[in-house]
Amino acid sequence: MKTVIFHGRAGQPVAQLADLLAAAALHDGLFSQSWRVFSITPVRGPIAAVARIADHYIRARTEMTIRADLAVVLDPTLIPLLGASPAPAVLTAPLPARLPLPAG
Repeated sequence: MKTVIFHGRAGQPVAQLADLLAAAALHDGLFSQSWRVFSITPVRGPIAAVARIADHYIRARTEMTIRADLAVVLDPTLIPLLGASPAPAVLTAPLPARLPLPAG
């Protein structure tokens, strides 16, 4: 089972990307889940969504206590808020020139 977490800000298509990835996996004959992880957030507040993909039925129903295999970050300014290692691999847009990254 592979888990992908999408990080972004309110107004970005974070939840739609997780749903699209899950729908594409389902279309290819795989099992998938997707859900949103946010509550009432201010304008441009941080939000997240998760997609799971597997070749077998997914019984797990955990929330944000999971470790993702891939983190997709739509707003690179969120990287310092994620901690030193949000996932084994992080995919993001180009970083601004003066963005401080966490150590590690």
